[in-house]
Amino acid sequence: MNYGELKSQFMELLNRSDCSEELTVTFLRQGFSRLQRELRIPSMEREVIVRALGSIDCVQVPDDFLEMKDVLIGDRALEKLPVRQIITKPTHGNPRYYARRGDLFVFRPHLCEGVEVNLLFYGEFGPLVNDEDENELSLIAPDLCLYSALSYAGDYFAQDKTAEWEGRYQQIRDELNAQARDEEFTGGSLCIQPAYQIDD
Repeated sequence: MNYGELKSQFMELLNRSDCSEELTVTFLRQGFSRLQRELRIPSMEREVIVRALGSIDCVQVPDDFLEMKDVLIGDRALEKLPVRQIITKPTHGNPRYYARRGDLFVFRPHLCEGVEVNLLFYGEFGPLVNDEDENELSLIAPDLCLYSALSYAGDYFAQDKTAEWEGRYQQIRDELNAQARDEEFTGGSLCIQPAYQIDD
């Protein structure tokens, strides 16, 4: 479903003559902002590979970054640390740790020239600006987009159906998140990770 279709269906479901196009856009924008906070599904997964040009200790956080999944160098996952701990780690050797400091990911030890770091993260949905625009969520779960926006509209207009719309939103959201969790573990063996790593 494209953006124009979302707006049109939202207006039909809300069924109010006093909801302007501007308010419709506001409610849909609020709904998408909420969804980016509460959803973690495969269509939100992003990958950025950064190649170190010289020895570097940090890289820029991607503009659409929401939450990190993994940071890999080759087939090795780096361990996330708080900034206060990572600054105590040595700067020379094979990178083992990363931390977020503002708009930077910091590494210890530093990345040597030519090393590639793979950032696997959850990113924001693509923007919806023009009526023909589509994004990941408008294609796979337009009903979720609508009920998220309707929940905000219901609060604004003190609608009787607000609780119903919010309940429908939560149901669809939980189904999508559960589907994503199931997909993450399908086909693999479940095991408990050790609390610490023993180096070879």
